[in-house]
Amino acid sequence: MKRAFMSKNKKENIFRKIINGIKRWFAPPLLLKESKKYYGDGMESRVSKELKMYLPDAKVYHNICLNVQQAKGEIDFLIIYKSNVYVIEVKSWKGNLKQDGNTFIQDKNNGKKIIHKSPFKQVIGNLMQLKEQNKGVWFEPIVLFLDADTVVAENSVPWFTDIESMCYYILKNIHNSNHHIDLEKLEQLLIGYDILYTSQFLTSRWESCIIDPSSLVFEYKNMIINKNNINKIDIVHSLLSDKLTILLNNLEVIKIKVYGHEINYQINGEWYKTNISKLNNIFINAK
Repeated sequence: MKRAFMSKNKKENIFRKIINGIKRWFAPPLLLKESKKYYGDGMESRVSKELKMYLPDAKVYHNICLNVQQAKGEIDFLIIYKSNVYVIEVKSWKGNLKQDGNTFIQDKNNGKKIIHKSPFKQVIGNLMQLKEQNKGVWFEPIVLFLDADTVVAENSVPWFTDIESMCYYILKNIHNSNHHIDLEKLEQLLIGYDILYTSQFLTSRWESCIIDPSSLVFEYKNMIINKNNINKIDIVHSLLSDKLTILLNNLEVIKIKVYGHEINYQINGEWYKTNISKLNNIFINAK
């Protein structure tokens, strides 16, 4: 009677998978945002839908990272309509708002007052960074205040309290400021933040970040799949492993299994670590 013997390497490989599978449950969780930021993320989703409704012929980008090397700086929305490029800062401050020099006073309905930095100064700062990175392109700033009861402000930067009025301004403000510029090159240079999404304990959370490319390298049928190839990853968890369904940029779908795969990501110059077992979806360059 023949006996089946398992090679030493195969035993070690199985043992390693089991250990990694167990260790992944003790990995650091996703760095979660404060609740006030979740509201902002939901707001941006609503703005995206309405912008596409009112500006069907425009190109709308959001979640743009200004400094990819350090995962710093964010443009809420960038709109390209004809040859005009708009940089939009969105604020969802509730209550009564009043500009006071380079600050804004938010008088909330519950009587609480909050002092904010000026969104006008913020959008101009973002615009200047874009101009430095894209020589010759003319950008136009806009500030959009959503959900405020009243806004008292005086600034050369156009500002609006509803999306429809802002879109009407964009449609009528045609002066072909970049008619001599190939804006497709600008679009190719825009980098969106990566999104880590988790749905655990009856709550859904996500984090905008820049994922370390070395964290997204996978072997598949003698090929190497890396971050540059990936559009998004859907993750299903089992006891010791995680099954990944990876949508590539060429729309090909591949499926692989990983054991204790770690994800390193950066936010505002700080590095963090989590395990793919803590995530449900990963979106790459989500602009």
